[in-house]
Amino acid sequence: MHMPKRPIAFIKEYKTSRAEWVHVERNSEKEKRLLGERYHFHQVDLQEILPPLQRPKVVVREGYIFMILLFPVFDPDTRVISTAEVDFFISPDRLVTVCGSKLPAFGSVFEVLSQKTRKIQSANVTHVLHSILDALLESLFPMLIHISRDIDDVEKGLFEDKQRGVIMELLRIKTNIVNIRKAMQGHKKAIRMLMATGTTILPINRMEDYYNQLVDYTKEIWDTLEVQRETINALHETHSSLIDSRTNDIMKTLTIFSVMIFPATLIATLFAMRVNGIPWIDDPSGFYYVIGLLIALGAGMLGFFKYKKWI
Repeated sequence: MHMPKRPIAFIKEYKTSRAEWVHVERNSEKEKRLLGERYHFHQVDLQEILPPLQRPKVVVREGYIFMILLFPVFDPDTRVISTAEVDFFISPDRLVTVCGSKLPAFGSVFEVLSQKTRKIQSANVTHVLHSILDALLESLFPMLIHISRDIDDVEKGLFEDKQRGVIMELLRIKTNIVNIRKAMQGHKKAIRMLMATGTTILPINRMEDYYNQLVDYTKEIWDTLEVQRETINALHETHSSLIDSRTNDIMKTLTIFSVMIFPATLIATLFAMRVNGIPWIDDPSGFYYVIGLLIALGAGMLGFFKYKKWI
């Protein structure tokens, strides 16, 4: 008796006359088991779709290619970029993708592929895979533009007094850049490996120019991240220098006040002892003489500091 295939939760499907794309939007044990039952993928590959994140790689199996890529995900509420894993099971007539995070680029790819044109309806797996990778890489450029704007805002506010807000922004931007770099560092190598080893399963050599363009995208993204990393590091160093300079100014001011107050305190203490021999102790104007002496000492020390150009 033939048993019907059990449905996979959170799934989207797209079919052409030459290819089928199945996208699974959750990577739990249930999806792992159902994918194994439906498509008979290798258990090692199925295990790697589960958390935690795996490293980017390309593995050629019997009848399909298994590829892992990491992509950044921007949270508009916290303005923090995290990392999501996308798993690809690539066979001659079917592409299965698994991603446990919400990547808006997948929605745009489905929208494009759902247009009923002859070109898309005749697309094979190589075309569909290229469309997915192209959309995922293209989705990174708005993130890079957003980071550039954040860097510009930090640079404008660098010389303002809101130092706590500036340092928090610097750390957030540095964390976002690090997370994107961590996700993107294996892309160029993985795509080149796919082009080199995938020809036994896919006619990828017919679209070599298009896949080379994807490699160029990864290089462009990496170069932009390098510039942004150097810029934010320079701003962080500038901010630290400004903080050190302002701290030194504050310490210098406090030291000058302390030095000016110390002689006054000493004189006031001596006159407070009320022992024989202290001048002006019985003079009705003695208090004013002491005040005048303290003012003269303070003015003299202030003049000395200015003469030495310490203030």
